[in-house]
Amino acid sequence: MQIESKTPSTEADIFEPTHAATERIKNLAEEIEENKGKHETGARKALGEDFAFIVKT
Repeated sequence: MQIESKTPSTEADIFEPTHAATERIKNLAEEIEENKGKHETGARKALGEDFAFIVKT
C-alpha cells in the first residue's frame, strides 16, 4: 500500500504504510552510508518533515 493512496483515519492506520516506508528509508540510509554520502542528515530531516505533514493532513 502506498502512503498516498488512502487517508488514514487513526494512528494505527498510518503505522503499516509508514513502517514499510521506514524500512525502505533505512535501506537507503545504509546504502548512502556505504557510499560515504554527505546528504544523509538533510535527507533524514526532509523525510521527517514529510512524514509530519502527512500525519497532520
